[in-house]
Amino acid sequence: FSNTSCKEHTSLAKQAQMAYTAVRDLRSPVQLHLTSVHAENTSLRALEAIGMRGWLIHVHEKSVWELFDVSQLVILSPDAEEDLEDVQEDLVYVIGGIVDRSVSKLQSLEQAQQNGALCLRRLPIRRHG
Repeated sequence: FSNTSCKEHTSLAKQAQMAYTAVRDLRSPVQLHLTSVHAENTSLRALEAIGMRGWLIHVHEKSVWELFDVSQLVILSPDAEEDLEDVQEDLVYVIGGIVDRSVSKLQSLEQAQQNGALCLRRLPIRRHG
């Protein structure tokens, strides 16, 4: 996050807030986890400013790679070759904190591969508009 602007941190925080609000308002059984939330994370200030400390979610200092078994992870990346077709309750779906405005092609895909991710999928946005 060191190369991201204040505007991008705010955008990331707003996207996290939208996800939280949607899950809360739908009374969904989905559990949200924010990972890598620690003092060195430059997005922490924006998350706190938008009220993250009052959200009923799981907040972790550790990264997703440290918290969950890689065999349980489904990494959502716009660069994945396959669309996400279904959601299974026993898997963990990872939406990275990479803001769309600044994302470099293959960034999330390469990070997933470097960490040994076995399952990468893209949201079927093109197909479903």
